[in-house]
Amino acid sequence: MILRILKITTWTILLWGKSLIRNIKFSFSKKDKVFNPVFLIGCGRSGTTILGTTLGQHVEITYLNERRDIWHTAFPELDIWSGIPIKPRFQVGSEDISPKKKQKLRSLFFKEQTIDKGNILLEKLPINTFRLEFIEAIFPEAKYIYLYRNGLEVAQSIAVYSEKGEWFAAGEERWNTFSKLAELKNISIRGNSYLEKGLSEWRLSTEYAEDFFQKIAADRFFKLSYQDFLNDPQVQVKQLYSFLGISFEDSFVQKITKGISRRSSLQIAITPALRDIGGETLIKSIENSL
Repeated sequence: MILRILKITTWTILLWGKSLIRNIKFSFSKKDKVFNPVFLIGCGRSGTTILGTTLGQHVEITYLNERRDIWHTAFPELDIWSGIPIKPRFQVGSEDISPKKKQKLRSLFFKEQTIDKGNILLEKLPINTFRLEFIEAIFPEAKYIYLYRNGLEVAQSIAVYSEKGEWFAAGEERWNTFSKLAELKNISIRGNSYLEKGLSEWRLSTEYAEDFFQKIAADRFFKLSYQDFLNDPQVQVKQLYSFLGISFEDSFVQKITKGISRRSSLQIAITPALRDIGGETLIKSIENSL
């Protein structure tokens, strides 16, 4: 018992010490840094992970891959995974922001950028597609990278994960949440199969993103398709770095994009039922014309 207490105490001291060192580094370094947040937006299974990982290899970029802990530290109600908050919130808006929470979140993200010595903070979390107005209110200076993918491919990928016991197979809560969001947007969705559920999630995610990016200045976001990224990753990465104001060597871009290619092909065809769920948004994604 005593040994266990000592271990817990030692671990607590180590965590406290690590936090103290980070805070000291932040205090001394932040005066020389400008906060530059960039949010990578896209439905889950759309390729945001590989795109973010690729871009994040640049020394000027601090890449945060699904750091939910940062969001939850400032806004505990956003934690829909742990079951700790009494009333977790999937979707939030500008009306849910307090000055104190806003400043805390900005400070936490700026700290990550500063300690990592990055000039740009690139953050990726798929659920943020449904929280864009919320993000815009907290980070009005932010830029966005918006990645979209063929809806059938996304649905198929989600279905595969669900068959493995993940995604929609984990319970009805996720599907119930999307059903409520669909009602708000007056969209008819269907969940007779994992494929249909996946396509429904994709359509909601895509339409939320499309609506938002029609409202902000064109020079604040970069929109690209997953297909174009796979077809010519070097060109797309160069354009993205230019959009972010980052210098690069051609040899570096060639190195970080080596091996990026399509690893699976679409195995399903569009049916009337899938067409009905996806709507015109689905057709445009298939035609790569969103």
